[in-house]
Amino acid sequence: GYCFTLDTLRESYLYKILWLCKEKNIKAILYESPVLKETRINQPNREEFLSLINSIVKNAGAPFVSFQDLSLAESKKNFVSPMVTILQGSFMFSDTLGGYLHSVIKQ
Repeated sequence: GYCFTLDTLRESYLYKILWLCKEKNIKAILYESPVLKETRINQPNREEFLSLINSIVKNAGAPFVSFQDLSLAESKKNFVSPMVTILQGSFMFSDTLGGYLHSVIKQ
């Protein structure tokens, strides 16, 4: 399977980016793109990794959104590989992401 890692250097850069956004009054929004659902079982520390990212982002006062419940994540036909969508899958996700961003910006 595929293990996610967040080493101290990457973690420090995430903190720096979030801090800089806050300092410059830029609204940071972090998200996780859809992943082919059937392959998530092969990512043993996935939930732990996402929990860590969510905690860091939440402490910075920014949202972290996961788009794993989209129907496009159900079908292999939307993916080149487990974490990369084909063009049609990207179009589908872009519509969803755009709608989310539009609703957040209105707030």
